Amino acid sequence: MIPLIFCIYFRKKLNTKALKVFFIYAVILFLFVGINFLALKVIKDQLIIFLVLRLFNIFEYSIIAIFLYHVLKLPLFKKIILFSIIPFIIYAVIDYLYNNPAQFNNHSNIVAALLIIIFIVFFFYEKMNSEEMTPLHQSIYFWIIVALMLYFSGSFFFFLFSNAGVDRNLMAIVYCLVVLLKDILLSVSLLASETDEYKSNILQIPTDINFDEPNQSTAKN
Repeated sequence: MIPLIFCIYFRKKLNTKALKVFFIYAVILFLFVGINFLALKVIKDQLIIFLVLRLFNIFEYSIIAIFLYHVLKLPLFKKIILFSIIPFIIYAVIDYLYNNPAQFNNHSNIVAALLIIIFIVFFFYEKMNSEEMTPLHQSIYFWIIVALMLYFSGSFFFFLFSNAGVDRNLMAIVYCLVVLLKDILLSVSLLASETDEYKSNILQIPTDINFDEPNQSTAKN
């Protein structure tokens, strides 16, 4: 809910394709919280709850992949991310259908978290090899990426060890803290001033200056 509130308040900053996709992600998060609350408190059907979780996993991965597609610049990275969406959706659907719907299956969550972590590494690799003069911490994209990196890193280990005999209460507390930190960073990311990273940040020197011409005042003397 918090990221959506900040998106609405700072709606004028959502002036790029990537940030518009981010707004859609904030809406999806809000809707998921509402639907999940309804399924838990009103419907109380475990099958519907697990179905909602699986659908959210598919939507979340697809939207974040599209966001990263618009943030990245290298064509190879962009193609890898974009072409990963359909195979992941197919895998998530097959994984859901061929497993017991009455039991929570975290295979697709693990795969989604791992892929997004790899894609985020693409982002940092690209930034390390760029010559942009704008400080990275002034970018809204940077803080969104940091929030996603923390969230999916925590989610990856949470789902990976959820069935490994680790104390589930402790894991649940850690996961809730990771989700809370993600929402806070996603929200405050909009406080950054730089939104359009595709503008040229190269120092421009006027071309009409002729350094070879003597100073006029000197010539008069």
